[in-house]
Amino acid sequence: MEPFRRRGTSLLTRMKPNEIAVLGTLAGELVQLVQPMQRPDGEWLPDPALRRLFPDAYRDDAQASEDFRRFTQTDQAAAKVEAAQTVIADLQDPDGGWVTVPPDNITAWLITLTNLRLVMAERANKIDAIFDWCGWMLESMLDAVAVA
Repeated sequence: MEPFRRRGTSLLTRMKPNEIAVLGTLAGELVQLVQPMQRPDGEWLPDPALRRLFPDAYRDDAQASEDFRRFTQTDQAAAKVEAAQTVIADLQDPDGGWVTVPPDNITAWLITLTNLRLVMAERANKIDAIFDWCGWMLESMLDAVAVA
């Protein structure tokens, strides 16, 4: 994969087909992880990765954290799903491996890459290389955004 660079107001990178497939799969798995967060009995799923994505708002007050989660987590989850789906859509039909991220989608990419790193940090013993790769993509995107 090449570092992101600007083309007008968009960001552009060249990715190999397997890189596109891996990133698309990871974003799809993020959607699957985040969507069904609540069990039918009303308890939040205990997956440690979800706890990384949705940390306690009040570390010293479990009830306040649970109330905050109850009122905000559905909207937060929907935003994470929407961002991941934007990344998946941007990965469709690359032009000779060139992936273009329109300016309106840059934030979705940054959110999704950050969320993927949070999930992988929880499962890091198996996927250090992918964790590092997502970090490199984040850094590359931020460098490209910073170029004025």
